[in-house]
Amino acid sequence: EIRARDLPGIVKLEPERDLPNLEVSKGHCSATRIARNWFLSAAHCVSNNYDRINLKAGSEFLSSELIQTIPVDFAICHDGFVGRNNQFENDIALLHVEESQLAHLSEVPIVSWGMTAVPFSTVRFSAARVGGWGLKSFNGELNDHLQKMELDILHIDDRLIRLTSRAGRGPCVGDSGGPLIVEDGGKPVLMG
Repeated sequence: EIRARDLPGIVKLEPERDLPNLEVSKGHCSATRIARNWFLSAAHCVSNNYDRINLKAGSEFLSSELIQTIPVDFAICHDGFVGRNNQFENDIALLHVEESQLAHLSEVPIVSWGMTAVPFSTVRFSAARVGGWGLKSFNGELNDHLQKMELDILHIDDRLIRLTSRAGRGPCVGDSGGPLIVEDGGKPVLMG
């Protein structure tokens, strides 16, 4: 069971591209609310010249009638992100939502991020949570229900947090951009 505090501020991220035959191609990622109008995600989720970027919020089930679609006003990718050419270094983006759309996000909390009360190290933090609506299995279908998993933290440095799966479970296609949450004295904190 997933509790709201396990992955606070998470929303589904769906960038869209119009195709010539009146169809729409959609991307599948996640984002996390870090300020009133701002969400954090992965740059590779929004860097492909999409026509629109939408957030889906309101329920852990994407098929729910409670789901709201919120347009992203604009996205800013890290200047040092160049995708596969540098092995996805600096793979981070900020997404801005206009003030007029904030009423649709009233149930999405702003998560604490970037700093723990004690130094962020493998001595004090051995595990982290990740989650999203990604594939259920390799070559499988996307999840309709938000999933979470615990991973072990192997290494932390200024540029990288290296994790390992538990029992072969971990993030999959469609989980990109989702939060990496650690427990800091009982408080969830976004660290990646």
